Amino acid sequence: MIRVVMRGKTAAGLRLLLSTFLCVLPAAAPASDEAGGAEALRVLILSGRNNHDWQKTTPLLKDLLAKCGRFGVVETTEAPGTLTAADLARYDVLVSNWTPYPDTARLWPPETEQAFLDFVRQGGGFVVIHAAACTFQEWPEFQQINGLTWQNGQTGHTRYDTFQVSVEDQDHPIARGLTDFLITDELYQNMVQVAGHDLHTVWKAYSAPEKGGRGEFEPVLVCTRFGEGRGVNFVLGHDVAAMSNVGFQTLLLRSAEWAATGQVTLPAPEDWPAAGEGAMSKGDPYRWERTEGVIALVGDEGVVWQFNYGKDAPKPCFHPVAVNGVELTALSPPDHPWHRALWFAWKDINGLNYWEEDRSTGLSQGCTEVTAVKATTNEDHSARIEMTLGYHPPQGPAVLTEARLLTVTAPGPDGGYYIDWTATFRAGAVDVLLKGGTAGGGYAGLSVRVSPETKDWEIIDSEGRKDVAAGFMAKNTHGQRARWMDFSVVDKATGRPAGIALMDHPGNLRHPAEWHNVLSDKIPFGYFSPAPLWSEPYTIPAGEELTLRYRVVVHAGRGDPERLEATWRQFAATTE
Repeated sequence: MIRVVMRGKTAAGLRLLLSTFLCVLPAAAPASDEAGGAEALRVLILSGRNNHDWQKTTPLLKDLLAKCGRFGVVETTEAPGTLTAADLARYDVLVSNWTPYPDTARLWPPETEQAFLDFVRQGGGFVVIHAAACTFQEWPEFQQINGLTWQNGQTGHTRYDTFQVSVEDQDHPIARGLTDFLITDELYQNMVQVAGHDLHTVWKAYSAPEKGGRGEFEPVLVCTRFGEGRGVNFVLGHDVAAMSNVGFQTLLLRSAEWAATGQVTLPAPEDWPAAGEGAMSKGDPYRWERTEGVIALVGDEGVVWQFNYGKDAPKPCFHPVAVNGVELTALSPPDHPWHRALWFAWKDINGLNYWEEDRSTGLSQGCTEVTAVKATTNEDHSARIEMTLGYHPPQGPAVLTEARLLTVTAPGPDGGYYIDWTATFRAGAVDVLLKGGTAGGGYAGLSVRVSPETKDWEIIDSEGRKDVAAGFMAKNTHGQRARWMDFSVVDKATGRPAGIALMDHPGNLRHPAEWHNVLSDKIPFGYFSPAPLWSEPYTIPAGEELTLRYRVVVHAGRGDPERLEATWRQFAATTE
């Protein structure tokens, strides 16, 4: 009975510690633990296969363990099925980020199976993370160590969202000295325990029905025994963002130490959220949460907006973007994983693709690099984010630089707010040729990908045109010129309507914009963008600049044409 949550709503406190350097450190020889003088532990990470993005999460796990100081040897194998007893004898604990799921059969050769069982039975530790809990469902001894597993047709998970992780056993070494915390993740629910096998729940979380849960507490971290050895099943950690949470990282490190030794010497981190920390002060429904690479405004119904610009993000983006608990954006959907909720990206710069990303590496041909950020959050819940970015080939200097200014207003009485987006692009020593995509028009620029957890999609524009979900390209608004475009939805879980409008400033290139709009509830695929390159490419001469300005209006309810027009006119009159 396990589950994971992946999204942006909740009532407690978002704790993201985005310290993802993704560097692979060389393994060190066993050494004294920096903290307490104990012999440093030896870890082997099982990797190389997973139905989740192990190419990104395994380097994060290795970096986290290696930098902890408690673990002197941290190595990785991408071929766990080849391990022998002699291989395993070099380690104290195995941390598994590996699974062949949806294949649930026994895939390791008998000699590897026996070596693994002997390793744990004789005192070794074994820690499984998230989807690795779904492994080898037809191997009873493995399941005795695993404790809980996924069963098709029974097990599921909540939406990717923010939820509270609660202590079940405060006296267990992994939990001792810690308090409840929040994480944005998936929550596995209704996982299966093999009959007759004992397990001990240390941490749990409530699978809220409004987030796709079944209304019960689910185990989040369970411990097992097998001979002299110990197992930990830790079902959080769907992706890099979830693994960057301080709570996740602390429990992982403590789990690895406990599985290896039966004890925990690692202290609670100084920035652990104390009981009640982050609770809204009386009369103030919002608070700020900031960590490296992340700024979030959190309200009593969860994350209002979150800006992600850390080193693990190929392009900076806003996600989630929400209003009154309705999450409006989708991050990296399976059909187009380079769609990043609310984001800006060029398609083609001087012949290199800066838009699509390789599915295995998450990287584009051309690099979009954040070179400086200054972010100011204010007591009135408004924010100002100043950035510089460089656009360059993988090996070479920037051919185009950008100065970006984002100003976010405080939420109004109805929960709505604006994001004013100004970007000035300057060509380097050579002309910069910008070209758009070709699928139904020259797509590129500021874009929104709409959450599939919404329904009843509707687009309206400044010229009185309207589209509802049908077909693929929006029949009436796609390719048309308009000063603003509004995309409104209804939340599937709550029935609340809400929307996002994008407004094109009169000073922009080729105003009023031609729009690239997709409106299909079959995939589902909701996307819209004011595309300055829709009709033809554009060249920024060497040393010259191009400035684009937009207003993003996040609103409760359906789009009101009169109100949107008044907002656009106010925006159009601004000069900076």
